[in-house]
Amino acid sequence: MYAEFYSLTSMPFQLTPDSRFFFGSAEHNKAMAFLNYGISQGEGFVVVTGKVGAGKTTLVDHLISTLDPTRYIAGRIVTTQLNSYDMLRMVGAAFQIFREGMDKASLRDLHMLVEHVGPFQAGDYIFREGDPFDAIAAVRAGTVKTYVIDCDGREHVLGFHLPGEVIGLNGIDGDTYPCNAVALDTTMLCRFSFPKMALLATRMPGLQQHLFRLLSRDIGRASLLAGDWTADQRMAAFLIGLSQRLAQRGFSARRFQLTMARTDIANYLSLAAETVSRVLRRFQSDGVLRVEGREIELIGFPQLDALAAPVLRR
Repeated sequence: MYAEFYSLTSMPFQLTPDSRFFFGSAEHNKAMAFLNYGISQGEGFVVVTGKVGAGKTTLVDHLISTLDPTRYIAGRIVTTQLNSYDMLRMVGAAFQIFREGMDKASLRDLHMLVEHVGPFQAGDYIFREGDPFDAIAAVRAGTVKTYVIDCDGREHVLGFHLPGEVIGLNGIDGDTYPCNAVALDTTMLCRFSFPKMALLATRMPGLQQHLFRLLSRDIGRASLLAGDWTADQRMAAFLIGLSQRLAQRGFSARRFQLTMARTDIANYLSLAAETVSRVLRRFQSDGVLRVEGREIELIGFPQLDALAAPVLRR
């Protein structure tokens, strides 16, 4: 009846909250203002109360969908029936810090290794090629670009690292960092002393496996663009890959900001900057995506995914 009589595309009443149906009433907008203020302050708690069915979960889901994923990592804990240990495990899992198989002592030991560093402003170096390698770091907020300079003075972009991702892994092989890492916007890091982490990994097989997994992911990502792909395929693969990485962290897979410059994207994709701009304009005119400054909205997701599939080995 919903589809035939009212011409609706989906059922209007569901038990599962959906942020797409958020309605900004006066009270809901007031609550949103408090939540946004709390996030901007970066500390403390904001408590939202209301009757069952008042839209509290939808409100929070809507808030998360509006956050810039390059600045924030969002985690959800949907029950209060947790002891302190389980709470720590759930928070760690949401932020992709801790893994299964870690007992309380392991969690405590790993926590002792963490050093919170930053903020780094856009253009600040986190490390430079040739600096002594002594730590890896997880991006808490912001975006980090890694690159090298060849013997002719040309820059080669190696990658862009989002919140929840790790930089410095390619320094494990030697005594120095083999590349430069620079913040593209305001960036915060969790720094881990690698000698201490390597020692801890001998007692925690799960940590060692996680490090191997991260290394494998970096190697796989670096090799994706090695084929003879068209400009459209490269650009589609970049956007779909970025979308998937953001979605894994609970952010919108369809609407996000490109914190990196078009010239950096072109360098990374081995394209001319003019080609990147031209492809984005064509994608927009074809109705595949919408571009507003640095904000991208993926509209024709299936078309982009089909273009990206050969590059992403799917």
